[in-house]
Amino acid sequence: MRPNSRTRRKVSVLRPLSTYRRFPSLPEDPNSVLSSWLRATRVQPVSAMEWQIGVVDSPRRVKDAMWFYILEGAGEGWVGDPSGSSRIQPGDMLLIPREALHSLTATKGHFRYCAVHWYASIHGTADLLTAIGLSGVFQSIPKSLFADINHRLAREYALRAPGWMRALEQGIWEVLLHLIRYQGRRLYLPASFSTANHLLRLKPVFDLIESRLRDPNLRVAELARVLHVSKVALRNLFHQAVGQSPVQFITRRRIEKACLLLLHTDHPIARVAEECGMGHLPYFYRMFKRIVHTTPGEYRTHSTI
Repeated sequence: MRPNSRTRRKVSVLRPLSTYRRFPSLPEDPNSVLSSWLRATRVQPVSAMEWQIGVVDSPRRVKDAMWFYILEGAGEGWVGDPSGSSRIQPGDMLLIPREALHSLTATKGHFRYCAVHWYASIHGTADLLTAIGLSGVFQSIPKSLFADINHRLAREYALRAPGWMRALEQGIWEVLLHLIRYQGRRLYLPASFSTANHLLRLKPVFDLIESRLRDPNLRVAELARVLHVSKVALRNLFHQAVGQSPVQFITRRRIEKACLLLLHTDHPIARVAEECGMGHLPYFYRMFKRIVHTTPGEYRTHSTI
């Protein structure tokens, strides 16, 4: 007897995993350090602009992480070590970790490129690119995809329509994840999970610092109480996790916040200093010059290339 057609059920079949195109293999990561750090990374866009120029004040360091995406021209570029200089041409990218020495020079004529600056910090502290060893010249990247992303980022930054910061953040993540997944052979992951563990343990302290950057009365003793440890133990944890003392770390975060305010607002410098918990202006200028190697006014004018 044939079953009644009205009682037949449609069967849903999940697409087989084997039919999806695989990502290239990544370095061995038995402790899932990379996944943990990516979950804990926050991207803060700084700027995205198209430029035409012959040389980029080379060699130099900048406060944030950045990339150059080449639209026209040809030349040489390197990050960290001049002996590792590589030929660079349209469609290539020079990826630069935070505060890394680098150079980009046109061999003849000029470059036209998109320069994108941002911070990508693990738990608000360690630079993601430095932590995973991702930097240098990238040549085997899809030109149409990366050109489109860079044009979109420059447009978002120039026009600043509602949601422009979120759009910049998403575009930067798209580029970073593509490089991590398709250029994984260039990653360097730590052999142990100790650094990640230290960062994770300090997360409540990092969160408190971020919420109190404007407060000039934030003290190390208050941070130590969050973890129920002594001030000496807290200093040791900070040195193991980020290579700095708590005071040095707080000062650096305040200056990084000042950099963003200088670029994205028209606040007077005195107000920027106050917003960052450094209302004593001479001290603010001194710390800014020590960390950024230029004055706040010069940074506001020249930092976006």
